[in-house]
Amino acid sequence: MKKLACLVVLVTAFLSLPAQDAKPAETKKPKENVISSYRVFAKTGQDEALKAALSAHAKKYHSGAHRWRVYSVLSGPDAGAYHIVEGPFSWTALDDRGDLSADHNKHYETTIAPLVEKTTSDVYLQYEEELSTVQLTAFSTKASVTAVFPKPGRGPATREVLKTLKKVWEKRGFNYAVYSSQMSGEPSYRLVRRFKAGWKDLDAEGVTQAQAMAELGLSNTEVQEDIAKVTERTYSEMIELKPELGSN
Repeated sequence: MKKLACLVVLVTAFLSLPAQDAKPAETKKPKENVISSYRVFAKTGQDEALKAALSAHAKKYHSGAHRWRVYSVLSGPDAGAYHIVEGPFSWTALDDRGDLSADHNKHYETTIAPLVEKTTSDVYLQYEEELSTVQLTAFSTKASVTAVFPKPGRGPATREVLKTLKKVWEKRGFNYAVYSSQMSGEPSYRLVRRFKAGWKDLDAEGVTQAQAMAELGLSNTEVQEDIAKVTERTYSEMIELKPELGSN
């Protein structure tokens, strides 16, 4: 009986102790791995004026996570366009940004829009670290972009093919940043090869694709067949950064 009484006292004493504040869970910082982009085409005879307008707008209204990097598209179906990129930022930062100010919109509509013949839709792209051989922010002045559009239902298979290609790129010493489109029309990937030394990197290539695949125990023919099985269409282009047209 005495033992039972002692036990009751101990339990009562324990329950009467002041509750300690639980340690708040650490808030995980969202990944800043999203970029947005679109393209503008100058009206005939308005190229120089458009460049000046882009530069002025970028420097006045775009800074931080939403700073502009502006590229000239040198080849491919959109040759002659200006490729405008914002980011990288997180989805949370995009949410927190809210609507652009009336002054911001008015400046764009009165200085840039009148000089533009055509504008593409905005595209949101997310950096895919698992598929890339270079860090997101290790940008280069010159790059090639290959857009890959998977066949319907072949998205997961396309990703597996890109994992294989990553091994080949690593073997060849290629710097590729891979992005997947996010809620921006037809699902696609962008394979961006960044040329550290410029186009001259193309003259310095050593290991061929076939050699790299052989060293990895892969069949070049089979990999090409796998690409054909999962891909609806592709296109490629060359782009060059124009720092003077973007944010400071």
